[in-house]
Amino acid sequence: MTFQKSSVPKLLVSVRSANEVPHALIGKADIIDIKETSRGSLGMADPEEIHKIRNELKAGISTIDNSSSDIPLSAALGELSDWGTESSKQKQIPKLPELSFVKVGLAGMGNKSDWQRRLTDFQKRFSDHQQSPSNWVSVIYADWFRCNAPQPEEVIAFAINSKASVVLYDTSIKDGKSLFDHISTEQLKADVKKIQSFGIKVALAGSLQAESISKLITIQPDIVAIRGAACEKGNRTNSISANAISEFKQKMLDEFHAS
Repeated sequence: MTFQKSSVPKLLVSVRSANEVPHALIGKADIIDIKETSRGSLGMADPEEIHKIRNELKAGISTIDNSSSDIPLSAALGELSDWGTESSKQKQIPKLPELSFVKVGLAGMGNKSDWQRRLTDFQKRFSDHQQSPSNWVSVIYADWFRCNAPQPEEVIAFAINSKASVVLYDTSIKDGKSLFDHISTEQLKADVKKIQSFGIKVALAGSLQAESISKLITIQPDIVAIRGAACEKGNRTNSISANAISEFKQKMLDEFHAS
């Protein structure tokens, strides 16, 4: 999928199961992401479910949304600490289906002086177990000080040096506070402009709701990522709603054209 600067941001919707994929397609999500919300901000779904979602997406594109045959699929892989950073404690990596993007969180890594090496080692180890390469997303937790993650400027430097495809801003702790409760609009504007100047895309997430769209448009990210706003009653643990997705996307389009 091609992204153009100063265009309407692409809308990423996170799904928990194959049953949610048709709703994301009907709602016209531009990118579909896989995460298990009961396991944290970037909780990884069971590998079997990831395969089911991949198959459901392929089937759904041909029957529900045959106008778009290249909807990217991404997946959260949990936290880096989930995988073990010592050889004797490393968790076995499963073979996953073809994914456009993958990401792993850095909660608990803020006081590790070698977190960059640990992350690089994991990325290589994960990629070596897959049949198809995926683009890596570097994750910045805006509430890094609450989850002991590296500070944003450190992750930005890592993303630039490692030639990441996307930098994602998210929140680690889901307690009703949004991205904008932890980082100012002006700081995000500056960060996004810097990251994009290196040819890296920027995705913004973190309990974003419709009332945040006007701020998002002024920041000009490449991707806006939602889960709670895509769900029934705005609760990220509920099933997603095609209507909620389409309404969010339409408001984003309206705000963009009005700006």
